[in-house]
Amino acid sequence: MPRKVKFTDIPVIKAEISVDVKPKKVAKAVKPFKAIRKKAEEYVRYMPVIVTGVRPDEIVIGTKTQAKDAVLKIHDKLIPPWKRELDHIRAYEDVWKKFLNKLASLEFFGSLSVKQREDWLTEHQNNAKTYMDEIPGVKFEILQLGKSDMRKKLTEEDIERLLSGETILATEVRAMFPRKPGSKAKRTTLMFRRSIWKVALTHREVQSFDGPTFNLTTGLITSSAKTRKADEVILILERFGGATPYDVGFLTTRKSIALDEATIFPYILSMHGKFTVEDINTIQRATFTFTPAAYKSLLQKIIRFRPKVVDLGGDFGTYPADFVLATTLALLLIMPGSFVPDIQRYVTGMESAFKRLAVTIFEDSSVDNEHQSAVLRMICGAMLAQRVKSWRPDENLIETLFMLGDMAWNQDAAYCYNIPRGIKLPPYDVDANATLLENASVLMDELRSFQSDLGMIRDIAK
Repeated sequence: MPRKVKFTDIPVIKAEISVDVKPKKVAKAVKPFKAIRKKAEEYVRYMPVIVTGVRPDEIVIGTKTQAKDAVLKIHDKLIPPWKRELDHIRAYEDVWKKFLNKLASLEFFGSLSVKQREDWLTEHQNNAKTYMDEIPGVKFEILQLGKSDMRKKLTEEDIERLLSGETILATEVRAMFPRKPGSKAKRTTLMFRRSIWKVALTHREVQSFDGPTFNLTTGLITSSAKTRKADEVILILERFGGATPYDVGFLTTRKSIALDEATIFPYILSMHGKFTVEDINTIQRATFTFTPAAYKSLLQKIIRFRPKVVDLGGDFGTYPADFVLATTLALLLIMPGSFVPDIQRYVTGMESAFKRLAVTIFEDSSVDNEHQSAVLRMICGAMLAQRVKSWRPDENLIETLFMLGDMAWNQDAAYCYNIPRGIKLPPYDVDANATLLENASVLMDELRSFQSDLGMIRDIAK
């Protein structure tokens, strides 16, 4: 018969089992929101993206630290304002009212009522610490590097791509920034914080302006202006000058022309009737490897040395210098542009053509008093090409460009100037009572040309 085994007879094996149990992370307590009036007032004073948001096709400018003076155009996606930061302003009725009114200075909000502005902010705000480059699908078009981290931390190759005019996914821009060795930080740059950018007004379009205004049709300047024709518009550029910034108007026409071979080449042939498009194409093939800088150099050499013919080398033969000059201007005009390391900016072919012809006239040629207004029109064209991306010249301005080029090549007298003396002179201000050359000097200062160019023109104007 089997022996009954009592439970107490079973030996107990004791063992120590060591288990590492990690303490559970205790979530940080969320601090209750507390509005700060000082912060609210600062937001209204500076109007950063963090409270205004950015709509597609708007331009933003970096206001400080890592983004200082950089300029971007936003594409495809909305960058929302942050609810938490808006709530600082909402908490104070007087500050909130001031903020809603001040939003009217931004083009998007200008056409909305105060109630509609308030509703838009409520509908589109987010509640996350999101940087501009972290909005899915948003793209950047880099217009200027300024003093930002893009200039300080990126390679020359990356900078050239950024300033090529290409629209680039923000995630690709972010990936260009190197990570610090050993760093596990989520972000490689802090420059896209919404708090250090603001929506910029590159220009305003008005029908009348009570301030100094350049007329692109006449080349004259008046103390105020008003459009007279349905196709005219006054483009207002802000913050001219130094210590006391002021706005300047440019009265121009909306009747622009395309900058392509089919449109521009006929202007050359109208001046040089014995040549054909095939002759222009021959010069184009001979200069196939030319960069914008090379075309600018050729333009200046022809005007400076006044040759009768230009030998294109190889089997391309020779052509009259004035025909090569006109073709050079045309090819430069229609080029997309290039990055210029000396001024750290992408310069379009249109800006280069207008600006380089004007600078070359001052440096290596001259014009009589009658045609000073035409030179001023060239500089105005360069200014609008640089500042107003949607602007294009009209037929009359293009004709004047080719006419001035031919005149500069034919001129047998040149300006006398002293660059060191000119650099020491104080800069001029836009003034309807000043001379055309003094106002030309102001525009060149604003275009940010080489220091020697600025000194030269300032001395000539004096």
